[in-house]
Amino acid sequence: SRKMNRAIQYSYVLAQHSNLTSSESNIEELVSILDTHKCDMTSLNLSNNTGHFCGQTGVMSIAPSIRNMEALVELDMSRNKICSEGGRTLAHSIKDSQVMSVLNISDNNLGYSTNYQVDLSGITAITEAILTMNSMTRLNISRNSLFNHDAGAGQTIGNMLAKHTSLTEVDVSHSAYSDASRGGPMFGQALAKGLSSNRVLTKLDISNNKLRSSAAH
Repeated sequence: SRKMNRAIQYSYVLAQHSNLTSSESNIEELVSILDTHKCDMTSLNLSNNTGHFCGQTGVMSIAPSIRNMEALVELDMSRNKICSEGGRTLAHSIKDSQVMSVLNISDNNLGYSTNYQVDLSGITAITEAILTMNSMTRLNISRNSLFNHDAGAGQTIGNMLAKHTSLTEVDVSHSAYSDASRGGPMFGQALAKGLSSNRVLTKLDISNNKLRSSAAH
């Protein structure tokens, strides 16, 4: 269809901005593209721009545009190290979307602030936002350093899984930070509590989280 062809074309244009510098002109150019096509762009991939365009500053710049994208079905913001601050900003931009169904925010260090302090406010804001998004079916929040020696975000993610009615695929693999020998079981137990109330999930990846058998039951 014409709409699909335009979406593909716009995705190609955005791909040319890989590893954007944080210069004001580049940010303004991308924001202009997003604003121009807010009614018909269905897929946006801004992955792997760590230290350049995205990060916390980049997310703050494009968040208003993302919030106004009426047709955005898929968003990939993976590998940008947006940290907890960027997570809160992104959460506000996607909250209440009834169109978006696929979100990839893996490898963004969401469990820590930009000054390397444990901070789960970003992942908490994102899970709360997702609870307002009734079309969401696939979520990738893997590799985000969500826990170390405690349950971390297990309860937050578990609560989301317990309440959401359309999520069918969730990836929370590689969520441990450093040596999480104690936090792994606690994370697993908190996650399992939420899963016990879920009736729609068909695929869950919790691999490489240092879970013990007692936490998985």
